[in-house]
Amino acid sequence: MDPSGGFAQFVRGLGGEDRVLLEALGLARGRGLPKGDGVWTAIAEALDPSGSSFTERDIDALLERATEYVAEDFEHHQTVYRLALPEFVRSFDASFDDSLNDGFDDGGIDERHTPITERLIGFDGELPPYSVFNLAGHAARGGAAAWQLLADHPQILDRLDPGSVASQAMASAFGVFPLPAEIVGVIGAAEPLHDLPPHDRIGLRQLSAARHANTPIPRELDQPSDHATWTLRWALLYQRQPHLLLAGHTGGVTALTTFPAPDGRTSLASGDGSGTVRLWTPPATTPHAELTGHQGAIHAITPCEGDETQTLLATAARDGTVRIWDPTTATEVANFPGHGGYGAFTLTSIPEIGLVAGSKDGKIRIWNPTTSPVDHSTTDHQDSVQEAASPASIPDISNPAAVPIADRGIPAQHRDGRRHPDRGASAQGAERESPVPDGEHAPDGVPVSDGVPVSDGVPVSDGDRVSDGDRGTSVPGADRRVRVRDIARRASAAYLELTGHTNFVSAVTAFQDSRGATLIASGSYDGSIRIWDPATATPPSALGVVSTASTYQDADGRELLATGDSYGGIRIWDPIDGTLLIESTDVNRHITAMDEFSTSDGRRWLATGDKQGGVLIWDADGNYVQSVLDPQVGGVTAMTVFQCPDGTPRLAIAGRDETVRVWDPIAATLQAELPGHSDGVSALAVLPDPDGQPLLAVAATAGNIRIWDPATSTVRTTFPLEGVLALCTFPEPDGTPFLAAASTDGTLRTLTLSGEQQLLTHPGTIFALTSFSTPDGHLLATATGDGTLQIWNPATSTPIAELPLGLFIASITPIGNALALTSPDGILVIHPRIPTWAVSSWGRGR
Repeated sequence: MDPSGGFAQFVRGLGGEDRVLLEALGLARGRGLPKGDGVWTAIAEALDPSGSSFTERDIDALLERATEYVAEDFEHHQTVYRLALPEFVRSFDASFDDSLNDGFDDGGIDERHTPITERLIGFDGELPPYSVFNLAGHAARGGAAAWQLLADHPQILDRLDPGSVASQAMASAFGVFPLPAEIVGVIGAAEPLHDLPPHDRIGLRQLSAARHANTPIPRELDQPSDHATWTLRWALLYQRQPHLLLAGHTGGVTALTTFPAPDGRTSLASGDGSGTVRLWTPPATTPHAELTGHQGAIHAITPCEGDETQTLLATAARDGTVRIWDPTTATEVANFPGHGGYGAFTLTSIPEIGLVAGSKDGKIRIWNPTTSPVDHSTTDHQDSVQEAASPASIPDISNPAAVPIADRGIPAQHRDGRRHPDRGASAQGAERESPVPDGEHAPDGVPVSDGVPVSDGVPVSDGDRVSDGDRGTSVPGADRRVRVRDIARRASAAYLELTGHTNFVSAVTAFQDSRGATLIASGSYDGSIRIWDPATATPPSALGVVSTASTYQDADGRELLATGDSYGGIRIWDPIDGTLLIESTDVNRHITAMDEFSTSDGRRWLATGDKQGGVLIWDADGNYVQSVLDPQVGGVTAMTVFQCPDGTPRLAIAGRDETVRVWDPIAATLQAELPGHSDGVSALAVLPDPDGQPLLAVAATAGNIRIWDPATSTVRTTFPLEGVLALCTFPEPDGTPFLAAASTDGTLRTLTLSGEQQLLTHPGTIFALTSFSTPDGHLLATATGDGTLQIWNPATSTPIAELPLGLFIASITPIGNALALTSPDGILVIHPRIPTWAVSSWGRGR
């Protein structure tokens, strides 16, 4: 009996307006529609082709007539209404699924939800709770057009629940169609956005879009929120592609494969170092089953055929066994021992032959996964077997001993210098070196942990090429990136990258989801599995690690931004829109410091210091002029510029030999030496003396800040402070100079020449510090290791703004009314929007 039969008859008997109100209820997202805040009537008006208007009285009349078909529920602190049975909902939405996992809805596009999205976006005033949590659900069903509508109204987008936007966007669009940058920005920063008030989400969303959607300049640049603490002007960052994160492993993922689920979808099986195998069915992000029994790390997993075309899973582990599992019941059905002390390291299932396992002892064993063990072993290999042949490479299937091992190929070079074999077809980490007992060394001298070579605590892989499909070839690697060799785009880039893992990528495979989208799954020693859309892969950045920046005036007097990076790149940018004006990549040195200066003839110059100990001088056109420092003094750790009373420039340079040297940068002559800074110098700053003589503040790594008079090479005063990483200076309104010092213990102090100190409590180690001016006074900006930028009022010793950037900031450079930040992830320029009331007048609190 069809339980919806009576409902269908009831619907046919309704008038047009009542039917539209009921249809709105059938298309509701979440647990249902509220009655009293205009949402239900708004959705009905979006659905009604006649353009009728609806009132709450109309809803009451419908509820009275439809009592047996409508149920009350409760969501977001209010009563909501929904159709009582899933069969009733399917009368209006045939794709409705009442067994959704993790809130994912891949029911396809329903164009009715696009006008619903548009109507809900048009709400005036405060958004109702239904819109905050469920508007994204309507956009998901509306498809690309509906998501674009929402992206075109960022002031509404920032008021929605970020988690709902992210989950609905990934469920509806991931691998199917590209999302607007504004939506991708929410996906990439959903968790930190949730912790911010809606009015202050714009800057972080813009930054996330620059990082995850490759949009350096936000579309709403000229329409910032009136109440936002900060907005992004532009950013050039290493890309981090949106992806699904499958978390559940307690250790590193060591093996990964795909297999067909009974319902026709593609499932994943992953193994880890503890011997546990977990089963997943994306887009669900939690495992639906675990296979336990192995007593050592999983080396390989492969699907194989059971009786009557049943799909089984074969796993090989360090305990020396190969086990066969039924994934539908999560039970072990067979166990094949005898693979030596380290077990089989590769598995493949070959039709009409069986399960083929290659082991450390140099043998290949062939098993029938549905019968008792029969060992067909080859004994030609004197060392470990790391890759098994594909069926196409087997010349004689009647003779198991004739099964060849795939040729390791000609060693090739990754960009990072690591070698990898040119061939291979396993997604199970077969690219690793032969297993070696813990504490011993692989043949190349690399220490080994759990049989895997380790370098600086991170497992190292040769990076075999492992899976290919119609969208490229996936390559795992030890640099924590998945590379995609895309034939169609090879002319513009040697390879593309997918970045997000935080440790060695151990396994990669490709599969098609239920909508036919080709996706990439990767496993890593960070304990995660990540699902990627290969269409979002991007070329590698040529920026290197951007470590330092400075303002820079060109010949026309424009204030520009200069940056230096670890590849030796020196670039001059337009700070307004990020246009690259000048680029020099011929230095081939790691730039560690830079500053600008002028000469008496009005010409502007740029000085750069590098890790090799050189200091180079550049003219306003970006041309290298000369070197002023012998590289033999060691790498440059800090550098600053000051002018003598007669207007001639001086360049103070700190090297690794614990001495600060003062140079005439134009004549390239040494003017003074300031020695005795234990363990080197971490920071320099120029502090004007009341009599007009420039003084030099020098922070030693081992402790103490010394104030030097460079004209006489004498110390004026010493502050016994340890662990100072950054210095800057700023004046009070009466001209009194102050020095700010940031330390590794999280303290931020302001100091005067008379010895007065004021402590600003600061959470975390401060790695970057600067002062900048506003119309109402000077402020301090600090950056900590957790990616937080804080703005401080030194007059009141209190923070007035906190910006959760999520990026490690290496330097902060004021430029105009903006702050330029450099990071290992790239460059960004932000506009702090500090209200006047937050900048107290000087003298208060002192």
